[in-house]
Amino acid sequence: MSGAATVTDANGNRISVDGAGHFTDTIGTVALSIAGNAPNPKVFTYIDSNGHSQTIILNYKAYTVQTAFGCGIGEYALHRYP
Repeated sequence: MSGAATVTDANGNRISVDGAGHFTDTIGTVALSIAGNAPNPKVFTYIDSNGHSQTIILNYKAYTVQTAFGCGIGEYALHRYP
């Protein structure tokens, strides 16, 4: 995460994010926390409508893309995280 910001809609509802991945709503509740970056898992944590903490884990998988077209262009390998 990088930087802090605040956005307010036409009804006056506000969501703010700090530089550490914490999204805070109008009443000061942390609505969402995000931790981790590729290639490590990214972890999303939020409070559900029953007041229970829920976690979603996003895992990354490396894919290798290689060219082999035989037309005189050098081979290229790309490692990409979706």
